Amino acid sequence: MSLQPERIAQLCELLKLPAIHAEWSAYAQRAAQEEHSFADFLESVLSASEPPVPSAFARRCSSSRRSRP
Repeated sequence: MSLQPERIAQLCELLKLPAIHAEWSAYAQRAAQEEHSFADFLESVLSASEPPVPSAFARRCSSSRRSRP
């Protein structure tokens, strides 16, 4: 039994990449069936990811820049 899917799930959670967690397996199967390169696989998985929500720190920095004269 492979622990790799569990490790990938943990990493996706840690990196806040829920879309990749949900889709990576399907992309991996498709890439293997169609003999895609690793770069093609990676591009398809990364394109599925949602842009991260800005952190509170980033929002504060952004708002402080806008409030300056």
